[in-house]
Amino acid sequence: YLDNRIFTDESIFAEEMGRIYAQTWLFVCHESEIAGPGDFRTTSAGGKPIVVVRGVDETVRAFYNVCRHRGAPVVREDAGNATGFQCFYHLWTYGLDGRCTGLAKPDGYARVALDKDKLALVSVRCEKLAGLVFVNLDGDAEPLADYLGEIMTPLMAPLATVPLDV
Repeated sequence: YLDNRIFTDESIFAEEMGRIYAQTWLFVCHESEIAGPGDFRTTSAGGKPIVVVRGVDETVRAFYNVCRHRGAPVVREDAGNATGFQCFYHLWTYGLDGRCTGLAKPDGYARVALDKDKLALVSVRCEKLAGLVFVNLDGDAEPLADYLGEIMTPLMAPLATVPLDV
């Protein structure tokens, strides 16, 4: 029998989030949802707010959806297209690559020698497989292909046999 506390106990839930969801590859969207440069989608992974975005360079990236200044979300829509992101709280701005591109009233930070080059959005590991986008909150996790192991063989076989002249 299963102890029914697994469904209601907050401490068990917290342990699951930390020991399972924060350390495994999680599906977040299909590539078609972020098809063009600037397309983004917000979601959560392991209870953490995430934004997944396709950059101008076509690279799909994921970041914690948290401003480096005061922790407010930098993206408040579920999905859309943007040229960058702006925190609504103090108007810090970020590029599609996560770089901090602007600070409201930068002179106010001069005394503390704030270096915006060190204030990019925090990256989340992001990998794609067959059009599926996955994230992993654990920066030291094994690559997605290694995590999936033998399941990769049948997934990749049909891709290798598609004629190039189609």
